[in-house]
Amino acid sequence: MSIEIGIYGLLFLASVFLIYINWKILRVSQTILNVSVELLKETVIIRKETINIRKMTRTIQKETILLREIMAGDLDELQQVGQKGQKKKSKTQLYP
Repeated sequence: MSIEIGIYGLLFLASVFLIYINWKILRVSQTILNVSVELLKETVIIRKETINIRKMTRTIQKETILLREIMAGDLDELQQVGQKGQKKKSKTQLYP
């Protein structure tokens, strides 16, 4: 009879120890789950910000192209005006 009580006592202690280990594993799993949820939230935020940055980049590229075209047009006009001015000066220098 005492051997049976000893075996039951040992099984009880082993069960309590295993319950404790399972509880610790559960706590670690919950922590990992919480960290995963936070990372997912951050990933969603990063994705939204990336989309916003792409939109802004496209807008900036369009505006840059437009400004280059405008400046290229102004430079062409300035070059034409400069060439006309040089022709007049050269004529006046040749014929005082």
